[in-house]
Formats: sequence, C-alpha cells, structure tokens
Amino acid sequence: DTGLVEREAEGLVPKDVPAEVYAAAAAVRLAELAPAPRDGWTDPFSVPNGWRLGGAPAPLAFPVRVPGLEPVTAEAPPGARVADASVTVVVDGVTHRFHRAGAWLGRDGDSWHVLDHDPVEAALGGARHGGADTLAAPMPGTVTVVKVAVGDEVEAGQSLLVVEAMKMEHVISAPHAGTVTELDVTPGTTVAMDQVLAVVTPHETSGEEA
Repeated sequence: DTGLVEREAEGLVPKDVPAEVYAAAAAVRLAELAPAPRDGWTDPFSVPNGWRLGGAPAPLAFPVRVPGLEPVTAEAPPGARVADASVTVVVDGVTHRFHRAGAWLGRDGDSWHVLDHDPVEAALGGARHGGADTLAAPMPGTVTVVKVAVGDEVEAGQSLLVVEAMKMEHVISAPHAGTVTELDVTPGTTVAMDQVLAVVTPHETSGEEA
C-alpha cells in the first residue's frame, strides 16, 4: 500500500555509513591532490605524502560528511586505486569497489553523497552542517513559501518552508521546538541540494526550578 515506505523507512534505509565508504572518499580526495607530471618530472614537494622534516609522515586524513550525519575524518588506505568512474580500496583485508560520479559513491544499489567538510567555515558560518538544528534543501528547487522569520519561536514538527522541486512540494518542518536563529532564503530563492535554508536552535534547559 502507499504507506509501506513511510512505515518501514527505518529498516529500508541504513542509518550508518560503512567505513569503506569514507575510506573511498578519502582516496578520491588524495588522488585529486596528486600533481600532474610536467616534462616527465614531478616536484617531490608537491606530492601529498604527509612528509615532515625530522619526523614520521603525517597521516593523510580528510574531513568529510554525509548530509544528515556528523562529519568524520577519513584516511586514504594504502594501495587505493582511483579511476575516472570508480575507486577501489582495501579495508581490514577486504576489497571494496565503488562507482563514482563527482561526490557520489555507489555500490550494489546503494549510494552515498560524501562531501568535503571545512571545520573553520562551519564554525564561522554558525550553521552546523549535518547537525540536528540545520534544515537543508532535500534537492535542487525553488523556495515557494516562507512561514517564519528570524527570532520566531516554533514547535517540533511545525511547517516552516516549502521547496518546490521536480513538480513536487517538499515541506520543511522544525526538527524540535526552539528559536529560528538563521533564515537564508525568501520566496523565489533557487536552492541547491543540501543548501542550508534555516537553523532552529533548541531552547536551553535549566536544572533550576523557578
């Protein structure tokens, strides 16, 4: 029936991202940093190998995130093979091969959108990408309705915005009761997938009784 997916969503969609997905994403980022040889010669100081003067090489780690989850720091495993449309990594002795397109990785019918995470930008922007307070666009589209303003108090589940995408209306609701502390769109704004639309900061709780 039409309610099947909604009832069984938690069991149909894995909550955790496998470690090899993050490893593959790190391998792709490492490959993108590798310099192209010029006249048959490569500057050794431009090779991303973690070299440090007088010390052991630094781990080659990259902060990444999957929308809706907290960011993680992933290392590129040795021996990873990165091609234009695929990446192969070995994690805990098991070989994993993924198809890739941009920031997307796919395998056996599953796919993950693994994005770069800039801790400094996230801290300065005040919007915790992937955090529970941040409301992001589910897909590219246009904001058609904005029902709140910065400073408004909202209840959990309250409808805040409407995004029209692919001839469908997506209602963006408050994840919890709180205050709208950021609102970055107005009606008619064109938004990209995962673009932050608003932030709802939960009310602070006090252990003291009035």
